[in-house]
Amino acid sequence: MFQFVRRLFVRAEPPPRRFLFTFWDGQRWRVIDPTPARRALGAACPDLARVAADLMGDDEADRRIAEHQLLKAARVAFGVTEFRDDAGTLTGLTVTETLGVALGFLRWSGLVPPFAPEPRSAARG
Repeated sequence: MFQFVRRLFVRAEPPPRRFLFTFWDGQRWRVIDPTPARRALGAACPDLARVAADLMGDDEADRRIAEHQLLKAARVAFGVTEFRDDAGTLTGLTVTETLGVALGFLRWSGLVPPFAPEPRSAARG
């Protein structure tokens, strides 16, 4: 009896902060464990470090290739689908949204710097 009353007045400790990644998948907010996501991203794009570097690099051709590779890997790793408008029902993520999820995850997990360096221009020298 007293345990019940005691539980009413004893303040419960808040749950520990969890290390989970949250993103919008086009339908709902999803929360995922980062370790399997990082493994899936690495399996879908084995040269992830180079792809991330190319994505922030100066060469337009390399950036386009890296964008395509990261897009495919993100769709596999995060289970998101390509954007569709099926009879007024919008599903999936656009290319920009999908790349945003992937880059957001890479930045959140510390695999790429928080801010991409400003691209250098030949005109600036």
